[in-house]
Amino acid sequence: MSTQYTEPIKVTETTTLKIRSVLPSGKMSPVRNITVEKQALAPAKVVEKTTPGLKMKMADGTFFKASELNKATEWKEMTVKSLRDIRSQVESTESMRGVKQYGAIATGYVDIPEDGVYYFTTNNDEVWIDGKLLISNEGEVICDHLSPKQMLDKMRFLCKGKTEPIPELYRQFNKETRDGKNMAVFSKLLGDAISSIIEVKEESDIDSFLGGGQMSFLTNEIKGLDDFELICFLVVR
Repeated sequence: MSTQYTEPIKVTETTTLKIRSVLPSGKMSPVRNITVEKQALAPAKVVEKTTPGLKMKMADGTFFKASELNKATEWKEMTVKSLRDIRSQVESTESMRGVKQYGAIATGYVDIPEDGVYYFTTNNDEVWIDGKLLISNEGEVICDHLSPKQMLDKMRFLCKGKTEPIPELYRQFNKETRDGKNMAVFSKLLGDAISSIIEVKEESDIDSFLGGGQMSFLTNEIKGLDDFELICFLVVR
């Protein structure tokens, strides 16, 4: 048994916290590892003749991860007024079918008025500050389609005791997605999930082939988003 904490935990050095949540029923969640890193304050940079906005370059194509932007060869450069403009360069639909896909990188400066601790949030894939990756929304697949019971157990655990929608959360979701009109963030996560299904199927087919099982590489080929129909989704915050 660990020490019982009744007040906030103070961390003064780089360390890894291991956390489990316990329900009144005694059921425990999986262990979460949270790395807390002690860092020195980043040095300030004096910039002359700044102009409002962000420098942005965009490339047409489908990119499931920020790292895939390295394969882009043709870029269009522009200046945008705000972070929201990064995701609104093409008209989108609720289903996102037939919408022109693109990836973008925006750069600029952050005005930090004084030394201190600041918190950042974003719907974009990554945020880098002073050459360091601050936020990553890669959308890691933690439970694939071959483990439906495990997935349902996780969803039941997260929703246990919640019988009504949480207003502050769905209002925030509606604001971020413009009442469901801009679902690009979640379309990207759906794309990651589908990519995982394709990768897992290919690995399963190869394992079956090497193990002497009967299978065909030519039938039931899954190519991408158009081979699936989204029935429902659960947003976890």
